[in-house]
Amino acid sequence: MTTQNPYQTEIRSRGIFIDSLCAEFTAKTGYGAYVYLSPATINQLYQNYLTGGQAMNRYIKNCVKHILA
Repeated sequence: MTTQNPYQTEIRSRGIFIDSLCAEFTAKTGYGAYVYLSPATINQLYQNYLTGGQAMNRYIKNCVKHILA
């Protein structure tokens, strides 16, 4: 059995976050997240998610709703 180091886990988590964010934007608008947000903003949203303690899907849905409002 192999174990992942924290860096690999963080990369995987960030990837899942970005994929989910893009999917939510695409579902709501037909366009991905990068049409609306810069990479730096997406990184900031990810950092906020990590410190917020909210489920990823709920956090992303709230972010997209707020950004598109």
